[in-house]
Amino acid sequence: MISMSHGISDQLMVMPETLVSHGMPIDTAKRKEIAIEYWQNFLAWFNTAYPHMQRTNTIVAYRGFLSSHSINFAHGEGKRYGLSTISERLGEYKDIICLRRSKLKQ
Repeated sequence: MISMSHGISDQLMVMPETLVSHGMPIDTAKRKEIAIEYWQNFLAWFNTAYPHMQRTNTIVAYRGFLSSHSINFAHGEGKRYGLSTISERLGEYKDIICLRRSKLKQ
């Protein structure tokens, strides 16, 4: 997980401390926004460079890295930012299950 976190920071050309705003006198919500923005920039690159590769390990590593720096997500909140592994773990059936869930909500 450490190497994944360093890989993300290397690709974004920032220090790992910058990803979590370590040592900056800002509130937790702002730290979370900054971490999400860095994640979205990384995700844009990753999807272009590796369009068919699963991101599960990368997502788990980044969420663990954020969690170790007190940046946590409520249940289901990570999905909005591309930090959910549910659809990745479902594999070839992810479209069917996601469609079924949307019909159940209606």
